[in-house]
Amino acid sequence: MSSSSRKSSQKRKKRKQSKERSELSEFADKKFAAKKLESDGIDIKFLVLGMVTTLMGGLLVFSNLSTGKSGQVLAAAESSDVLEEVKSIDEKEFQKVVESGTTEQLGNVLQSLNNWKQEENQGVDEKVKKNQRRVDIANKMMTMELDSEQRALAVRSKIDALEAIYGLTFLADGESLPSVYQDLKNCATDYKSDEDPSLSRQARIGLMKVECFETSREDNPDLDLVANEMCKVMKSYPDDDAALATVDSIVEFYRLKLGEESSSKIGSRLVSRRDEFTSPKVLAMLYDFSDEAKLAKTKYVQLFENRWVNGERGQQELLKRSIELVSDHDPGRRVISRVNLVALWFEQAGMYESSKQIYESVLKAVDRYKSPDVAVVAKKIAYDGLARQRLIGRKLDFNCYQFDGRPLQKSVVEDRVVVVAFWSTYNSESKGTIASLLPRAIRWKDRGVRVLAVNVDGEKEHIDKSFIATMEDLVFIYNDPDNGYSNKILSQCPSDQVPRIMLVRKDGVVSDINVPLSELDTEVEFLIRE
Repeated sequence: MSSSSRKSSQKRKKRKQSKERSELSEFADKKFAAKKLESDGIDIKFLVLGMVTTLMGGLLVFSNLSTGKSGQVLAAAESSDVLEEVKSIDEKEFQKVVESGTTEQLGNVLQSLNNWKQEENQGVDEKVKKNQRRVDIANKMMTMELDSEQRALAVRSKIDALEAIYGLTFLADGESLPSVYQDLKNCATDYKSDEDPSLSRQARIGLMKVECFETSREDNPDLDLVANEMCKVMKSYPDDDAALATVDSIVEFYRLKLGEESSSKIGSRLVSRRDEFTSPKVLAMLYDFSDEAKLAKTKYVQLFENRWVNGERGQQELLKRSIELVSDHDPGRRVISRVNLVALWFEQAGMYESSKQIYESVLKAVDRYKSPDVAVVAKKIAYDGLARQRLIGRKLDFNCYQFDGRPLQKSVVEDRVVVVAFWSTYNSESKGTIASLLPRAIRWKDRGVRVLAVNVDGEKEHIDKSFIATMEDLVFIYNDPDNGYSNKILSQCPSDQVPRIMLVRKDGVVSDINVPLSELDTEVEFLIRE
């Protein structure tokens, strides 16, 4: 690492340490449970929210507005303008929008609703109301003549919104609205064999969720049914992190709601079908299910019970315990995933040496791991982590392709501060991060800052094009090596973990590889003035 990069990292660390509440505490409270649920969340509230939907969107208080507002909504040309109108329109006027809009207008309104950020202080009723609006628009569009992109937008939004309503009402009083359950089940059933793979995937995972949740409410839940639904998804998407995380989280949900015995029975049913799978990711997950008792022996519970410790001493203890866990000969995939979260937090805190120590400890011990399947997963996590660490203080190769198929021109990034944000079509939080970067990109443009949105999916036909269409001031980069569209950014900075924001100085040197969105403005301002 260059001296200037080291000074930048030291200044950043000092700024973080001066906060009244440590970043460690904030990360433990918010990130461990909500952001990284796909790596086995442990709080039941966040667990169910994360499993039922990661696209619950945002909400703002609905206020009454004068007659004629519906016309203003439909007349707005930009989705951001539509959103400002929709935020305040009353239900009567909104129904006028539903009935009078064209496919393009309704699509614009629906996209704005999808991008509407959630407010933490809003109640369940307001959240349900907002998602019901999404359902109403989607239902109307699905009765009209649509092109492929409009159809995908309507179907995807409807499933997302129904899952959100289902999850919100489930959390509120343990009961979901009967009509919503049936609507969600019917919609998912209709599209589970759709010719659009992304819609089919979403529908099948959604159907598994709702069937498993509904079964959990029975006096004598049919655990064979639950295991069977999970196996269907695991067979269809054996290397899909989000799909497997959903399976894993449902087992954890049963443990929290019905106790260890129920989750162990589900796990044993899945393990008994081990021979049906060849994917290392699936086998590693089944390895964990084969012996739930070993999770307690690994002390991961104590690790996370003490995650809120403040100050340098607490950080040292967290690092020490993490290394102890990954150095055990039988850690299990869940432990590897949880310790990876600790390493990611150290990255966010600018404490790259601590993060590096964790990944090096994994590689040092991985050949002794009892499960070869866990070793495969652990090695990838460690290799990717160390690859990111090596990028600090080095120049980034911007040899990549934009979404429209054109190579990225050097003039776009030369002598500029560059914000590189990694995202996935299947990760709603990362899409929310990209959306939040749009007004920043507009504000920063005249100050020599560019924002690159790097998609990590690798399948251009499955990328959410309607989402990209609303982000004209961002430069979208994608990866499709099979068709000659190589992406040097991803090869240098592996980013399966999304969202992730990386910062590059004006001289092309990487200064940070994992900046929290809450600190981005401060860090960019620092680089602009540097």
